[in-house]
Amino acid sequence: MKRTVILSIILTLSINIAHADWPLFHGDLARTGYSSETTTAGLVELWSVDLGSAVYTSPVVADGEVYLSTTNAQLYAFDQETGVQLWQVPLGSWLDVPPTFHQNKLFFGSNDHKVYCLDAQSGNVLWQAQTGSWVKSSPLVFDGKVFVGSSDHHFYAFDINTGTELFRIPLNGDVITAPSTDGTDVFFAGDDEMIHAITTNGNSLWSVSMGGAVYCAPVCAENKIIYGTIANGEGLSYNRIVALDAANGSQVWMQQLAQYDFLYGTPAVGYGSVYIPDCQGTVHAYDINDGNLIWERSLGDWALQSSPALSNGVLYLGSNDGYIYALDAFTGVVLDQAETDYFIHSSPAVSDGRLYIGSADGTLSAFSLNSPVEIVATPIGTSVSPGETLEFDVTMTELSGQLQNYAAWMRITTPRGGQLNFGNVFNLTLNPYQQRLATGRLNVPPSAPAGDYYLAVNVGSSQDEIWDASSFAFTITTTEAQSGSGDDWYFAFSDALGDFATGPVHPQEFSLQPPFPNPFNPTTNITFSLPHSSDVSLHVYDVSGRHVDTILNESVGAGVHTLVWDATGKSSGVYLFRLQAGDRVYVERGILAK
Repeated sequence: MKRTVILSIILTLSINIAHADWPLFHGDLARTGYSSETTTAGLVELWSVDLGSAVYTSPVVADGEVYLSTTNAQLYAFDQETGVQLWQVPLGSWLDVPPTFHQNKLFFGSNDHKVYCLDAQSGNVLWQAQTGSWVKSSPLVFDGKVFVGSSDHHFYAFDINTGTELFRIPLNGDVITAPSTDGTDVFFAGDDEMIHAITTNGNSLWSVSMGGAVYCAPVCAENKIIYGTIANGEGLSYNRIVALDAANGSQVWMQQLAQYDFLYGTPAVGYGSVYIPDCQGTVHAYDINDGNLIWERSLGDWALQSSPALSNGVLYLGSNDGYIYALDAFTGVVLDQAETDYFIHSSPAVSDGRLYIGSADGTLSAFSLNSPVEIVATPIGTSVSPGETLEFDVTMTELSGQLQNYAAWMRITTPRGGQLNFGNVFNLTLNPYQQRLATGRLNVPPSAPAGDYYLAVNVGSSQDEIWDASSFAFTITTTEAQSGSGDDWYFAFSDALGDFATGPVHPQEFSLQPPFPNPFNPTTNITFSLPHSSDVSLHVYDVSGRHVDTILNESVGAGVHTLVWDATGKSSGVYLFRLQAGDRVYVERGILAK
């Protein structure tokens, strides 16, 4: 379920969000991507600015200002609240990395082979230091030094005040990732397929071969160093997420990913879990202690190169499909998403109840994470049979001190990862600082197939603007769905005064879910959603296009409907399920494996 939130709220006082900067790439010196702020899940856009050049780097936020570099060699400062530009500095070469803010100074590298220090208020250059090649490593400022890697096969330390070179360490490859620290030592990795631990004076502690290049920053958490590797070109076999003992570099655990699951995003760490996206569009969550998989969630086929951020039980990241996603950190359920105009390599920065992120179309955007209404849903039971009722507790709290007229609705994620977005909205009201405790009831139709589901309850001004969301897992336990249209899913809220929101819930859009199970033998379930009644046909074809069977051809009412196809007597192979409702057509494929 969504974050565990302490709800001992003094109803006569405003809830203040503690000031929290995001002053460097991935938020802190350990590069965990974790924010301790109290935020909510919804992404409500506050402002955006067009910079006129692609944004691949990540913003940093400190002292009320947002700092960002672009591909046309510009470094910008913006007002955090309004997005108004404060200054702009041209630096003569492509800027590939986020700056680091420290004591009113900005430190960053450039493709002109230099490391710069700027005054954060004015943008004036205070010093610059020379390396032998491009600097694509985001600096670590720690212990009075600026630690940074270069593409000249060296790792450097410079004096924080003067830029004087203190030491350099020769390597066998470029260092393009950000170094990190556990508060004592410094860790970095690169194209030499090694991860290195050094003291702040440059003395080597240990170096470990990784079997593949590292393009994400090593993360320091719970006495471990966590990182992802990318294939070394010999069989594409080194896509791994690895945890090492920070003291000696010995391996604690390792998980092997699929051949093309390249890892460019830096892992986020929090709540006892490690979260990492891959280039096949999937986010993975692993137990930090033993590496066991907790959940994984596909966000489609687009690459995920954005490093995720964690805040109050929600995982935020961008995708190359142009969306910013908010996932429940405990279940992986998509709680909200916001569209930009182009793909996103930039990583989110969370500060003062807002999320900041760049897009390759040249836009910097700010989103509010401060919902006026918070919702927490907790299941009373986690298993239910078709035709029975699933109950759960719901807490809705008004946070802003104003009367709130708002909407609540739900979404179900099916065992195959499909979304049932129900269009029915319950219009509710909360008084200032009121906390409403209620019981939710979900009646499951007899035709619902067995499997593991997730239910998310959303609140917002409308379905177009989610403020907050909470999800939990539940299981439909029967082994076989009943064929036919079945009854509607039915949803109700009730409190001590009785039902205050009730009714059948209908899907928001027309959709066809992948068959389940798949592969199958000899039966599989076909689930589709109708927002309104329609004439519906569902036909089965083999891969040669030959019509094999007609499952349905009649008028069907609004709702979620599950049909069973029995392939007894049919040959093994791939079958296509073609659903038509009005002028809308969807096709899914299934495999009969005897």
